[in-house]
Amino acid sequence: MPLDFDLTDEQQMLRKMVRNFAEKEIAPIAQELDDKEEFSYELTRRMGELGLFGPFVPEEYGGSNVGYISYIIAVEEIARIDGSQAATLAAGNSLGISPIYYYGNEEQKKFWLPDLCSGNALSSFGLTEPNAGSDAGASKTAAILEGDYWVINGSKIFITNSTTDISKVCVVQAMTGKREDGKNELSCIPVSYTHLRAHETGRN
Repeated sequence: MPLDFDLTDEQQMLRKMVRNFAEKEIAPIAQELDDKEEFSYELTRRMGELGLFGPFVPEEYGGSNVGYISYIIAVEEIARIDGSQAATLAAGNSLGISPIYYYGNEEQKKFWLPDLCSGNALSSFGLTEPNAGSDAGASKTAAILEGDYWVINGSKIFITNSTTDISKVCVVQAMTGKREDGKNELSCIPVSYTHLRAHETGRN
């Protein structure tokens, strides 16, 4: 039986909806945002309203649960108009929402995912390091579990989605041990910006 690669009616409708949004709401201001190097909170919120954040996340956690093909369609349609908005969407989903949904505990999912899927909050992603670049295997940042908390030691730079007013959690890649083959065990640890800012200012 031949495989059917045609999009479903629902996927066709989503593509039309996202294309219409991108052409009518993103295109008129994309160049101005680039020229001013500004982040658009309104466009991010609108992408959340359209269900574009958390497309693979069940509705119980605030996602739209339309699946990965619909997610790819959405990124493709927005990227046709503006790569920057597409990057915000892709990073928010694949680097922020995805690790928390697939590997977070139930408390983390219920706490973070509804706001992240709504577009009212963003997750940043800390991978790149001063001496390792974006080579995940060369990362030196380490995390040790002390009681119920991870203590993270290391340095990150170029943290995706980190500088907005709605950045609420940072998914930090860190070494958490050694595998049986001797290679580093790498984990993604969600860290609240409240804790990060408290550390930066010397507050507990």
